[in-house]
Amino acid sequence: MKTFEPGESIAVRVAEQFELRLSVLATAGYQWQIGEKAPGLTVLESHFEAPADDRIGGASHQIFRLRADRPSKSTLRLVCTQAGGTTPIQTLSVPVTVRG
Repeated sequence: MKTFEPGESIAVRVAEQFELRLSVLATAGYQWQIGEKAPGLTVLESHFEAPADDRIGGASHQIFRLRADRPSKSTLRLVCTQAGGTTPIQTLSVPVTVRG
């Protein structure tokens, strides 16, 4: 399974599963959400991975696992908010190309 980081364009094939790995301060209540799902993608799960160094206040990772369902070229838009908040503190646009 391919894993992509922010700043990378995603290029996958139909039926391929992949992960998008995003840094987040989950211990402070922040989380990423899909603001606008790219057509032809299915979100399979989202989970958090603890920081590797056990530092207090260290950034963890939120990992989205997705599947490409049909050929398309679009943008996956994500927003980071604090729990209960409505104002995004960060936004991210990721180009996605799904080949047949």
